[in-house]
Amino acid sequence: MPSWLPLPSSGKLGQSARWLAAQTVSFQNLIAGVMHVNGRDVISVNEFRTGFGNVLGLGGTAGTILNLTIASGVITVQTSYNHIDTEASAATDDLDTILTTDVAKRGDICIIRSVTSSRDITLTENGNIRMTSTYTSFTLDTSGDMAFLVFNSVNWNLMSTFGGTLAV
Repeated sequence: MPSWLPLPSSGKLGQSARWLAAQTVSFQNLIAGVMHVNGRDVISVNEFRTGFGNVLGLGGTAGTILNLTIASGVITVQTSYNHIDTEASAATDDLDTILTTDVAKRGDICIIRSVTSSRDITLTENGNIRMTSTYTSFTLDTSGDMAFLVFNSVNWNLMSTFGGTLAV
């Protein structure tokens, strides 16, 4: 728990504050992981803060969620939070490349999820998406699955996932 957060010793407020403090520590650990992947410096602390401070570094309006369709393995994002659909509503599709309408900067964030649980989206390393050295792809196989990516000037690095299936 952060020492700067005084917590009540009992009661609902104490439980809620402890939960919030645990989430804060988890988020701080996520940020630390974003900056270094497999011993490589992906982005600096200041670049991450700049990108994260303006989560919509890709443009768009806060709260905007776009539904995008893959075309030949590519999507073009306009905002940081995107729902993705397969090309021609196919049962499965690969997402190889993420393009942006604005010039993406180091530290920009992109969160993607599948439009529907009936169509699977697989993120691959065939374009500008990178996994850790352990994994080769990540499949969004329900509409609740999410991928959290950070741009490093060249590639979109998969930093965190929620649900889905990672393949070795």
